[in-house]
Amino acid sequence: MLRIILDEKALGLTTFDLVNRLFDDDPAIAVGQEGAANGYVTVNPFDLNGEKPSLIVRRIRAILSS
Repeated sequence: MLRIILDEKALGLTTFDLVNRLFDDDPAIAVGQEGAANGYVTVNPFDLNGEKPSLIVRRIRAILSS
């Protein structure tokens, strides 16, 4: 399990914002939100094959750098 911890103040983006932006795009990416209130999301590696890991990384980078 990958845990991504956000510095919400430095980014100007909440963890909930990241979750929503990932899910609202096409294709939707669902991440674990059990830690969102504590500033982190999780990515479950189950069924991550082919281009899926790269897609997730690109999308998160794009959101965090916007």
